[in-house]
Amino acid sequence: WKSKGVFVNWWETDVLFLQIPWEMKNIYQARLRDMVEEWAGVPVEQTVMYGLRQYTQGARLLTHVDRQTTHAVSL
Repeated sequence: WKSKGVFVNWWETDVLFLQIPWEMKNIYQARLRDMVEEWAGVPVEQTVMYGLRQYTQGARLLTHVDRQTTHAVSL
């Protein structure tokens, strides 16, 4: 995972990234979208799913702000 970013403390503990084949991503994302739409009660736009992250013990998602216009509900 070459571009780890700055929002996860990858320098302190491992954060693993699982890349999923495109065909399988579409299946996973469509199913997750259906569940999130049911939970949120609003339609959710399917955009891009890069893969799955696995956070190990001690991993933290550092403070950041998602844009409300695009991340009010996201997967």
